[in-house]
Amino acid sequence: MNTWDIMKNFKVPFSDEEIVSETPMTAGHINNTRLITLPSGKYILQEINASVFPDIDRLQDNLLNIKKCIENCNTHDISIPEYIETASGDLILYSDGHAFRSYHYIEETNAEDIDVSARIRICAFAFGRFIRIIDGCRLNETLHGYHDLVHYASLYHKALAAQTDKESCSDLINSLAEIEDTLSDSFPYTIPLRNIHGDASVKNIIIPSDPACAPTIIDLDTSFPGYAASDFGDIVRSSLDLIRKNNKKKYLDDETVIQTINDITAGFLRGTGDLLSDKEIHSLVPGIIRADCELAMRYMTDALSHGSYFGKTPAECLSRTSELIDDAKQIIRIRERLIPSDHI
Repeated sequence: MNTWDIMKNFKVPFSDEEIVSETPMTAGHINNTRLITLPSGKYILQEINASVFPDIDRLQDNLLNIKKCIENCNTHDISIPEYIETASGDLILYSDGHAFRSYHYIEETNAEDIDVSARIRICAFAFGRFIRIIDGCRLNETLHGYHDLVHYASLYHKALAAQTDKESCSDLINSLAEIEDTLSDSFPYTIPLRNIHGDASVKNIIIPSDPACAPTIIDLDTSFPGYAASDFGDIVRSSLDLIRKNNKKKYLDDETVIQTINDITAGFLRGTGDLLSDKEIHSLVPGIIRADCELAMRYMTDALSHGSYFGKTPAECLSRTSELIDDAKQIIRIRERLIPSDHI
C-alpha cells in the first residue's frame, strides 16, 4: 500500500488531493517516520517497528490509555501528539502485515529562540508532570527487560564471558564493575514502580513555535511501569549531552553539572508535585548513575558481541561506553553536593 492509500484510511481532510511532499525523518526514530504535506496541513506518518515492538495491540492500548488520562486531566501544562484515528476509531492501521499511525505535525521553536538552560528546565518539569498525570493509567510493558538493570547486566556478562581478549578493554570492564557495586543497594524492593515515559530525553520534548501551545511529549511507545528515577536519570544524561554538544566540550566541570542537576531536580519535583515518596526522591540521584550504567552495559554488550542495535562499530560502542562511565564516575564523586530532597 502506498502512502496515498495509507493516509486515506486516517480521519484527515483528504479526498482526491495529492500529497505535496513526503520527507523521511530519520534522526532518533525507532519507527520508520515520514513527514507528509497535504493541502490540508502537515502530518507525521509512522510505520511501527514490529521487531522492536512485537505486541502492537498492547502498544495501542497504552497509547489510548495515556491519551484518555491527558484528556481527563484537561491540563494546559503539557500535551502529547494529536493522534489521528482510523475509520474504525483505532490509533493503529494494519495493512499488509504492517502497522501505521499518524498524528498532526508540530512546528517547533527554532533552537536559537530558546536557550539550552530554558529547554532543560521545560523538559524536567514536563516529564515530571507527565508522570503525575499518567499515574492512574493502566500501562503494560512493551519492551521486554527495558530499563531492567539486572536484564542488561545478564546480557553484558554473557557477552563478556564469551570474549577471549579482555585485556584490550579491561579498564572499562573494571570501571563498570565498580559502578555496579555502587548501585547494589540503591533500589530496594520497597521503591515502587509507577508509570513513566521510559525515554525521557530532551529530544523527546517539542517546544511549539506557537507560545499558546504547551510543550509536547513525544515517543510514548516506551511508557510502562518503572522507576521514576529512570526518567530522571534519562533527563540528566540527555541534558548534559546537550550542553556538551552546544558548548563543543567533551567534559563539563563539576559546578556546571551540579547546577544543571539541581535545576532539573527542582523542575522535575515541581512537575510530580506530592506524588513521589521520600524513598523515590532519594533514589533520583542514584537514578542518574543507574541510567549511565545501564546504557554503558548496552553499548559494551554491542561492542563485545558485534551487535547492531545502536548501528555503531565496536570501536564507536567502546568510545560511548567510556563516555558514560566517565559521566557516572563524576556523579558518584559529586553526589553529596547535589540538592538534598529535604531542601528542595
